[in-house]
Amino acid sequence: GFLNNLLVTPIVKEVEQITSTIIETLPTEQEYLKGKATVKYCNDEVREMGINENDTIAIDPFGGLTFWLNEKEYWWLRTNEVFAKYE
Repeated sequence: GFLNNLLVTPIVKEVEQITSTIIETLPTEQEYLKGKATVKYCNDEVREMGINENDTIAIDPFGGLTFWLNEKEYWWLRTNEVFAKYE
């Protein structure tokens, strides 16, 4: 149902930035870790699984709906797209 959803933010993949005094470096597009996200808002069902806000979770990398709010990217997931919590 519609109440079995949660809001997560993607985790940015750390990329080594090469710097140079001769060549101007251009900003690169952010890459996200596949199958991993941080919980921002959750429902009672995932709380019963021991998952709370700000937890890092394993998710279906092909699930969810992407949307932007105040220039920040979020993913709207169904509870069944959550696989595990990272400790």
